[in-house]
Amino acid sequence: MAYLGIGTDAHVASLFPGHPDSAATGVWTTAVDDSPKPPPLRVSFTMEVIRSADQVWLVASGESKAEALAAAAEVYPEHVDAAVEDLEGEPLDVPAGWATGRSATRWFLDEAAALALGAEGLRRAVDRWVGDPGTGLPVALVAAGLALAPVVP
Repeated sequence: MAYLGIGTDAHVASLFPGHPDSAATGVWTTAVDDSPKPPPLRVSFTMEVIRSADQVWLVASGESKAEALAAAAEVYPEHVDAAVEDLEGEPLDVPAGWATGRSATRWFLDEAAALALGAEGLRRAVDRWVGDPGTGLPVALVAAGLALAPVVP
């Protein structure tokens, strides 16, 4: 299982949008020596390793994460069946949208993140997974303090 947070720029682990190593393949880890956020030196599992996890749980707290969550929900369907190596070294645009588990992907949002994303944003996020049975991934979207039960297609 991979347990990840999401940054306001939609980064996960230390895989930042547009960073050359965000789509590294064939290795378990990547060194980031010019991180756009402190600290500048980091080591991260690669997206290939994250996506090899049986389950990926993405946790978001605070309204500042709403835009990143919306971006991830928007690109997720395009990436769920894609392979990172198919990018041929092109950096990831929205790393959080690539963070998918082999059998389950779950988002856990606090009330502030869920409310900032809004009812329509939450509906779009759920519809991206549940509304498209072709994804084949059971997904739960759990928002603390809201009446959202786990959703399984």
